[in-house]
Amino acid sequence: MKRDQLNIQLIIPDSLTTDIVTIKAADSTFRDIEGQFNEAVLAANYRKLKRETLADELSGQIVGATAPI
Repeated sequence: MKRDQLNIQLIIPDSLTTDIVTIKAADSTFRDIEGQFNEAVLAANYRKLKRETLADELSGQIVGATAPI
């Protein structure tokens, strides 16, 4: 397990009207292995995927490969 990686899963409903979602964590939200808290606000922006740009199915073949892939 990596100590420098945090996985957070959030469900963002399709009914949300904005295209960009900003996730923020206030100061002192996270504590590292030395007991120090983050001093600044942490923020990350995510853009919603548009249904019309998503593929329904992908298909193809890999030539010259041997199983297992």
